[in-house]
Amino acid sequence: MASSSNSGSLSEMYSRITLAEEEDGGLEILEEEEGMVDKSFDWCLVGRVLTDTYINFSVFKQIMAGIWKPVHKVCIEMVAEHLFVFKFFHELDMRRVIEDGPWTFEKNLIITKRLSIGEIPGEIVLWFADFLVHVLDVLAGYATEKVGENVGNYLGKFVKCDLTPIRGSGMNSFRIRVSLDVRRPLQRRMKLRRGGGKWSWLNFQYERLPMFCFCCGIIGHWEKFCAKYFENPIPKEFLPYDSCLRVNLKKMVNTGDRWLQPSSQARVSSDEEGDEVEALNGKISENLKISYHNRNLNLNMEDTRKVGGEGKSNPLNNGDLNYSGYGKDKGESKSSEEAELTLDSKRKRLELGFSEDREANGSDFQHDLMIIDPYNNSPVGPGIQAR
Repeated sequence: MASSSNSGSLSEMYSRITLAEEEDGGLEILEEEEGMVDKSFDWCLVGRVLTDTYINFSVFKQIMAGIWKPVHKVCIEMVAEHLFVFKFFHELDMRRVIEDGPWTFEKNLIITKRLSIGEIPGEIVLWFADFLVHVLDVLAGYATEKVGENVGNYLGKFVKCDLTPIRGSGMNSFRIRVSLDVRRPLQRRMKLRRGGGKWSWLNFQYERLPMFCFCCGIIGHWEKFCAKYFENPIPKEFLPYDSCLRVNLKKMVNTGDRWLQPSSQARVSSDEEGDEVEALNGKISENLKISYHNRNLNLNMEDTRKVGGEGKSNPLNNGDLNYSGYGKDKGESKSSEEAELTLDSKRKRLELGFSEDREANGSDFQHDLMIIDPYNNSPVGPGIQAR
């Protein structure tokens, strides 16, 4: 028994000696030494996708590279679940991604931070994301850098301010960039008053705001997964938050109308569209009548020449009724009344869009006289109205 206890104490003693040697030893790296540090990691970001759902890494890489479009490309590596390192090969590509953020993947926020030399990606705390916040309903004369800084520090950590009035929001507005703690609820508004004056409200809207809870106001989940909502499941129309916190970026983008050629297929309002269709149908009917009338004259002249070639006069001028009509063999005589009825019938058939070879080919009107509706690329004509 004594021998076994002695052997146990000896193994513990040797293990302590080994651990002590490991702790005492080591390598100190001096950054001044050439070749000891990989400088390419100066242009790296570490990012975390704020979600609990599975992320397909191959899809994630393709989508993010397609969104960022870095001139000198990007290398994306997975460090852990939902944690990635983005290695850029030019500083301008990296800076553009930082300044144009925040970014989302499938409506989930991507929190990024520049990776410093000597840091371990898996140990970096990622809870803060920079957002552009629109500050609205500012008192006249209070759209200043100092007010913007105070408002930014109220929301989170102030980064910078843009005092240019927001388009469509009047002169009493400006923008600030703020670093927000995503574990805290979003702020909808803030009280402000001039010394001794009445209180007023500053209202906030956020650019590129990702998925957030309308119940608790925290980024990263919907109310259907919110513990607070489960405690008090009130109707959604009475929830304290809504989509009004999001900035509609479409309203903020300058359109390129001055550089665009109007498209013939552009759609308009229903009233204007109805007017255009009516006008189009009128033009189509008018053009078809003119075309069929001209064709009728040509056919009559042709028949006149045929009759004249057989040594007979023009039936339209002289009443000679030896005329080759529809369903009759050449040379078969007709009375004057029958010939007039035949010609009238022929004119009506042409005006209604019937071709001479309808019975043979089954065509209702000549293909060379077709007019195409530009909205749906389908033929139109008598009895076929544009839609």
